[in-house]
Amino acid sequence: MLNFLRQAFRSAMLFMLEMGSGAALWGIVALLSLGAIERNVFGTSNFGNADDLVAYSSAILFSFGLALGLARGVHVSIDILDKWFQGRLRGAFRLMIRILGILSGFILSYGAVALCTQSYERKRIYYGSIAVDAWIIQLILVIGCLAFLYEFVFGKEEKDAEFSINN
Repeated sequence: MLNFLRQAFRSAMLFMLEMGSGAALWGIVALLSLGAIERNVFGTSNFGNADDLVAYSSAILFSFGLALGLARGVHVSIDILDKWFQGRLRGAFRLMIRILGILSGFILSYGAVALCTQSYERKRIYYGSIAVDAWIIQLILVIGCLAFLYEFVFGKEEKDAEFSINN
């Protein structure tokens, strides 16, 4: 039962990450296109902070992509370095890579949470044609970073065998 719930949570999380990645990508395209049309056709600039929104959308796309790539097994792998090691040394190398990945996930998550709480406390708002609270957009980034960390720590069981020292 617990395994079923964990698998259902993971499937729902990956589905939401895929939808969020698509929305972030189309958001980037829409903001850049509307900003260019507005500047070049109408000679105005109502999308005042569109650059910030595009930057956050890119960061969201990156964090969601990290988690999705790790979950699907299509991430950039360490095969080039991995083939140089044999036996227990290969297992130790894989364990070191896993530890570095988990530390990276913690650092990314901590930075995203700190950014979000700082914007919330300062009541930072992006003004343009639509006023948006900054912490809402940054909270989506936090979710992407935590999803990456979750996938790295609690991913598929095959990863446990892949990263064992006796491999």
